[in-house]
Amino acid sequence: QKRPQLILEPTSFDFGNVNKKQGKISKKFKLSNKGNSPLIIKNVKTSCPCATASLKVNKKKTPYFGTEGAPKNWQIEIKSGGSGILELMIDLSSEHVKIGKLIREASVFSNDPVYPEAAVKVEAEVNE
Repeated sequence: QKRPQLILEPTSFDFGNVNKKQGKISKKFKLSNKGNSPLIIKNVKTSCPCATASLKVNKKKTPYFGTEGAPKNWQIEIKSGGSGILELMIDLSSEHVKIGKLIREASVFSNDPVYPEAAVKVEAEVNE
């Protein structure tokens, strides 16, 4: 059966202890198409205004998308066997970041019929 298959590696990451004064921190995740037909990424969005995510496929890098996600009709294709990099950036200086445990997600929406939505999660312990 021909279908695209979206795989994110790793699916979570712990920054450990971070300081609000550090400003922006980011983590890159590998996004690959392990299926046998083209994977169309239709949207990328984050769980909080303090987080943005961007996708780099080949030499093309998207803008950073936030809670609103990508513009309408936006999409990017990953060929069968191909991969890209999903970067999740957290702005620790944001008013949305409180002291203590921080958990944020980025969700990727695609034409994978089995898992049309996949997400990565980052966590941290935020200190003054």
